[in-house]
Amino acid sequence: MTIDAADEPSDQLLHLDALGALVSEEPDRNSDDQRRARKEFEQMVSERSKMVLEIAALRREREHTAALLLETEQLLADVISAERTQHDLAVVRLSEQERLGAALAEQVERLQQDIAALRASTSWRVTAPLRAVTRLLGPTR
Repeated sequence: MTIDAADEPSDQLLHLDALGALVSEEPDRNSDDQRRARKEFEQMVSERSKMVLEIAALRREREHTAALLLETEQLLADVISAERTQHDLAVVRLSEQERLGAALAEQVERLQQDIAALRASTSWRVTAPLRAVTRLLGPTR
C-alpha cells in the first residue's frame, strides 16, 4: 500500500500504525512482505517527519505574518492619527484665517466709509483750494 498525495494525514497515521504492527509481527510472515512493509513504514515515517517540520515552519511563518500584520495595523493607526491631527490643525488655521480675513474686510469697509465721509465734509470742500495751491508750489522744505 502506498500513500497518495490526496490522503488525509489522519488516514496516513492509521496506515502508519498498521504498517508498524505488521513490521513488528512474528517472523512467520513472508520476509518479502516484511521487507516491503518495513520500507513503506520507513518512507511513511520519513514523510511524516517532513510534514511535521513543514507544519512547524508554516506555523512560525503564520505567527511572523500575524506579528507583521499587527505592526502594520499599529503603524496605520499612527499614520491615521497623525493625519487627523494635521487635518484638525489645518481646520483651526483655516478658521482663524477666515476670521482674520473677515475682520480685515470689515476694517477696510469702515476706513473706506471714513474716507468717503471725510471727502464729503464741508471742511474738506472748503480747504480744497488751499490743498491745490500747496500742490502747485511743491514742497516748502
